[in-house]
Amino acid sequence: MMNAVLDARRMNTRAKAHAYLAAKCGFPAYYGSNLDAAFDLLSTAGEMRIILKYPGALEKNLGDYGLRFLEMFTLAAQINANLVFEVVKSAKKAGE
Repeated sequence: MMNAVLDARRMNTRAKAHAYLAAKCGFPAYYGSNLDAAFDLLSTAGEMRIILKYPGALEKNLGDYGLRFLEMFTLAAQINANLVFEVVKSAKKAGE
């Protein structure tokens, strides 16, 4: 199972958020860097666990787009039984 630990504090612009997500999740070069493309890849991914640290930073940094990012992760995990999405508030809870 692939594990991707995301620190939402590093996702402070849309472009950085998508580049960071792509790097951490091993997305292919053709990734479209938008929520629809992220959803398409995550909702069909093989076994993967995404741990999102500091989720409040997404809304703080990206506003409504940050909230839509969280919704995208949640929906992709509901659709894809191979995807586990966890939210934690600190690095210690994420096992680091």
